[in-house]
Amino acid sequence: MKVLKQLGIGALIGGFFGYVLVGGSFTLPTYDISTELMGIFTIIAFFLCIFSLSGLTAIKKKAAQTLSGEEEDLRDEWSYKKYSDVSLASTTALVLSIATVCIGIITEASIPLVIFSLVSTIFSVIVALMPSKYMRYVYPDRNLPNPNDKNYMAKLLEASDEGERHIMLNGLYSVYNLTSLLLILAIVLFMFYSVATGESQLFSILVISLILISINTHYIFKIRSK
Repeated sequence: MKVLKQLGIGALIGGFFGYVLVGGSFTLPTYDISTELMGIFTIIAFFLCIFSLSGLTAIKKKAAQTLSGEEEDLRDEWSYKKYSDVSLASTTALVLSIATVCIGIITEASIPLVIFSLVSTIFSVIVALMPSKYMRYVYPDRNLPNPNDKNYMAKLLEASDEGERHIMLNGLYSVYNLTSLLLILAIVLFMFYSVATGESQLFSILVISLILISINTHYIFKIRSK
């Protein structure tokens, strides 16, 4: 069954690209649904921001409780997971808000809608900056660096124990590999989109290529110097 699903997906993808390459046409109705997209993204971003704010408030309240033994361990585990959820939600809200502004500007949406998107983006930026300041409630016994410190990441690693550093570095390495793969796939996708629609995505391809080269160059020089 799994093989059949893979074959089916491969056939659909191959059929689509084959249709495009032999002269078919394909267009995304981005302009037609731009207002709807902006509304959906803004609503999702708003609820993610509210979720983040409520999560941070809950973390602060939990940290104020005096617990010991197993209860304290359970509280620490809950706080760590909640903090992770809040970080993901606030970052996603920020990305959606920025995407909303971009859609509005590109599709020449109404001025009030663009202004509302900008306000939503500012709100998302504020919320996205808050989790780093609440980390002290997740690790009250740690001497954590100031989020405004220019060497914040390096000092944060120093304040973490060996196990936490291993988890963070393993996660960062996984993100590095995933980012490289997704950027390569994006280049290929933009190429097929250009062929399918006749709208050149050469600038996007060049920008992504430069980003990909910069990321890999930075990574290689960092590990070479150690």
